[in-house]
Amino acid sequence: MLCYPAKIESFLEKTMSAIKPKLSIKLRIGLKYPDEVLQLIPIFNQYPLEELIIHPRTGVQMYEGEVDLDMFEQCLNLSKHRVIYNGDIDSFEKYKMLSLRFGSIKRWMIGRGLIGNPFLAEKIKYHTEKPYDEKIKIMRAFHDHLFAEYLKILSGPAHITNKMKEIWTYMSGFFENGEKIRKKINKTHHRDNYVDVVNKVFDELV
Repeated sequence: MLCYPAKIESFLEKTMSAIKPKLSIKLRIGLKYPDEVLQLIPIFNQYPLEELIIHPRTGVQMYEGEVDLDMFEQCLNLSKHRVIYNGDIDSFEKYKMLSLRFGSIKRWMIGRGLIGNPFLAEKIKYHTEKPYDEKIKIMRAFHDHLFAEYLKILSGPAHITNKMKEIWTYMSGFFENGEKIRKKINKTHHRDNYVDVVNKVFDELV
């Protein structure tokens, strides 16, 4: 709907008076063009939204290319609502750079960055960091719990391993030899083979 402002306005006009919960909107800056969002901000300003969560990429970009921080800044200046930044916060250094540039932002949304580094939010909020070996133990416990839960809902040897490989696409970035680990895991196909390889990986890291 990003490139259809009239449809968005019609939706909000019908929806806002019909719902009791507060409404937040998460959006990108456009479908094909990064300035499409500039037609939407004045529409959003007409309604009592809770907040806007803006990822400064277009829809066609998916997660490729750079985020458009200049366009995000324009949105921030134009919006009457609280704005939350989302996109590519994958390190404490990246967060610091963004927080210095956008000093008025008080809330941040992190997605893939927390899969790659589950301890990032803790460092951002509390400025603390656990020892490396403790982090590995926590990540192993998280992996094992996630794997056990997926086993309850997924079937077939390839189904579960393919699902876990998606997680390792991001999680492997946490480790120094992450690319090597990811390649090892990607070569597995059967569930038991996957478990053996992952156990060896974690054993070697401790």
